[in-house]
Amino acid sequence: MGPRAMDGQKAILKEYFRDLGWEAPRVLKEMDASTDFYYDMVAQVKMDKWSKGRVVLMGDAGYCASPISGMVRSLSAPTCLFFNPCSQRANPVHFRAPRLL
Repeated sequence: MGPRAMDGQKAILKEYFRDLGWEAPRVLKEMDASTDFYYDMVAQVKMDKWSKGRVVLMGDAGYCASPISGMVRSLSAPTCLFFNPCSQRANPVHFRAPRLL
């Protein structure tokens, strides 16, 4: 990423947050001075099914509450409790995922 791309990304954020108030002016000032600025998008894909045949999406890949929720552990524990017995009863390499939807 070149300096022009970084300047453009900073300009987008300055335009979006300039009238927010509170700590926004300070944060934008520090962002502007930063030389190691990182900008990326947050996205979430919603699917009709979590499984197809022997392939299943688990954890955040399958049912993330929000990409920025920080719910990884609370969602992964029930997944392990559910799928671990299924995998132990079947071939350890290939086991058929239960129909979820």
